[in-house]
Parts: sequence; C-alpha cells; structure tokens
Amino acid sequence: MEQRISLITLGVDDMAQTAAFYEALGWARVDSNDGVIAFDLLGQTLGLYPKGRLAEDIGLDPGATGGFSGITPGYNVRDKGEVAALLALVEPAGGGF
Repeated sequence: MEQRISLITLGVDDMAQTAAFYEALGWARVDSNDGVIAFDLLGQTLGLYPKGRLAEDIGLDPGATGGFSGITPGYNVRDKGEVAALLALVEPAGGGF
C-alpha cells in the first residue's frame, strides 16, 4: 500500500458557507459529482459533503452519530483488482468495515 491519501472528505452542516470559506482563501473548486464540492490539493482532493449523508454512506445512523467527527480519508486504487489485496492488509490492521 502506498503511503498516501487520495481524498479527505469533510462532513459539514452548511455546504455553501464552508465552500465560501475555502474560496475566500483563494481556493478554486474543481468539477465533481454526487453532490460533493471539491478542491484540488496538488494530487489529493478535499471534498465537502453533507455530514448526515456522509454518516449514512459509511453505515452510521445520521441522527445518532455520537463521536463521528465528520472526517473521512479515502484511498483510491488504480483498478478493481487491487481492492481485495488492500482489504487483506487493512482489515487485520484494525480497519474494520
């Protein structure tokens, strides 16, 4: 596994306000889909996504997220064949799904 993160997603309550913050810093949005507001971070991406929907996407009840920080890291593989090998490393190391 390469030592990198492909995507950092922030679950936020107010997408427009949070995007405006980053844009006020001079950051420019990049094309994205699925309701994500994305900013390129020189080979990585910062994504803004509704916090409740992010909780749902990872299998949590959005109304009872408790200590869910709303931050998720993502690691993109180059092809589907790499997924099983990656999970074979991640799961024994404590990365449960």
